[in-house]
Amino acid sequence: MKLRTSPRRLQSPPSESGFSLNLTRDKIVPYKEWSSIPEKDFYWKHSSSGVRDVKRIEKLLKTIIKTVSDEYYDLFGRCFIPVTLDVDMEEQKVYLGMFLSASNRQLKLDHPPTISRIEKCFEPGATLMACTVGVYDKGHGVLLIVNNFNQTLELYDPNGSEYHIAEFQHKVISSLDIFFTEIAIKKGIKPYTFLPIEETSLNFGLNYTSSDGSYFDIGMCALLTLYFAHLRAKYLDLFPTANDFRIQILTRAYNLFKENPVNIVDHMHGYILDYISYIEGRIE
Repeated sequence: MKLRTSPRRLQSPPSESGFSLNLTRDKIVPYKEWSSIPEKDFYWKHSSSGVRDVKRIEKLLKTIIKTVSDEYYDLFGRCFIPVTLDVDMEEQKVYLGMFLSASNRQLKLDHPPTISRIEKCFEPGATLMACTVGVYDKGHGVLLIVNNFNQTLELYDPNGSEYHIAEFQHKVISSLDIFFTEIAIKKGIKPYTFLPIEETSLNFGLNYTSSDGSYFDIGMCALLTLYFAHLRAKYLDLFPTANDFRIQILTRAYNLFKENPVNIVDHMHGYILDYISYIEGRIE
């Protein structure tokens, strides 16, 4: 079977600013066969039994991290952290868990190799640090970008800022702020400014099932967070502040809607399918 595409799916034409939401616009991406996975279980589409190919998902997401780290080594160095920061909102603590292993994860407050790696990312040599963030017991993932050039912390929620505030208030940001302030104090540097999520994320989400219900059900946040990290790195020189980057995404989404009035999620899911094929071709 082949990866499915929407009958209304469009390729993203070049925009005047040079910004595109489609990361594979200029790449030839052959669709792959997925005969080993029933369509209803493809990646994040759960079956009634809840079975999914976790190992295949892990390979995909780890390959995205490696791809972005390699392509933008001058920005990240070794600072695309392959460990999830798990936020416990009630305790306002950040635990360290192995990436994508939530069901078997042994959460730890202190994991010296990871803490040491994070601390080194505040030293000269890395412009950006990226971490995936899990909201403990909520089954949701967001992206944290530590911007050493602007000395800011940027949180990106693929469900949008309105959802994030309604669901989590400011507890996720507060917990992460405490965690990174302690690291800054330990390093003897001024704590970075945590930007309001309204300045980093769109007010609406890009993480819902497409209008015809044929793509992804739940769990797409894991992929979208890494997709956003790739976009942020690609356009950092053009749009260095988080708010400029957010405005470009919003403007591009609006222009796509004007060109063809379909749900922006339909566009994004088409781009994501291309991106999956591109990344899968790089898995070793």
